[in-house]
Amino acid sequence: MVLAALTVGCGNDEPAAGTQPPATDPAPNTEPTKPTDPPSSTGPSTPSGSGIDLTGRAFIVTDTDGHEPVPGSQLRVSFDERGLGGTGGCNSFAGPRWVVESDVLRLDGPIGMTAMACEPTALMDQDAWLARFLSGEPTVALDGDTLTLENGDVTITLVDEEVAEPDRQLEGTTWVLEGIIDGDAVSSVPAGTPIPTLTFTGTDLTVDTGCNTGGGTYAVDGDGLAVSPLRLTRMACSEPAGNELERTVVRTLEGRLTFEIDADVLTLTSGGRGLTYRAMDSGPPATS
Repeated sequence: MVLAALTVGCGNDEPAAGTQPPATDPAPNTEPTKPTDPPSSTGPSTPSGSGIDLTGRAFIVTDTDGHEPVPGSQLRVSFDERGLGGTGGCNSFAGPRWVVESDVLRLDGPIGMTAMACEPTALMDQDAWLARFLSGEPTVALDGDTLTLENGDVTITLVDEEVAEPDRQLEGTTWVLEGIIDGDAVSSVPAGTPIPTLTFTGTDLTVDTGCNTGGGTYAVDGDGLAVSPLRLTRMACSEPAGNELERTVVRTLEGRLTFEIDADVLTLTSGGRGLTYRAMDSGPPATS
């Protein structure tokens, strides 16, 4: 399912257009000053009116005061130029444009989120809780690599993920498929299908499509990844969705790709298509 917008965004009450012509003898202005409008969705996500610059940084929640996290879960928040991102432990969210003004985080619209089912189901409730928290204009404090967000009675402490969790190595990690990229949309693995995996060892790529297994060879050149044609078993998938998922994985993997590793997430892209994988030992497993 593609990203769905949650109705947790902040409102945007526009001031009335136009101005009154000045009077010959203007009276003193007793009207209260109107607040600055939230940032436009067409503008960049950059700090404004604050000495706090979060652009391009991602953080992992290390402590919460006022909320009890689901045991074993990991919460993340990232501040990309394209918008807010992160996860409450199950689904990934891609938010609207963001801005830090007067040490307050403001979002220009609702947060969108994938719709993957996870066990325990409390993880999905935690996804929604984190989205509401971030949309409620929390105050922001940054001390080096430690970020503190406060909203009402809840305070979240986060640490820069490059400090808390350095990037995984491409080689030697078992990567589990988490999302399918099609243009600007990201969807989760179809329900009821086994989840595909990848392993890079030396120059050998081992592939499990969720239906068939096999692999090929690969070569790394900077952020580029060249993969040979895959050799796979030819078992019939038990579900039509499994057949389509296998075709998507094989079509995306073969040829030249661009790869990026961000902490424990591997993103492979080729043209407008792509796949996102997560290191197998990171966080609770998803069910599909």
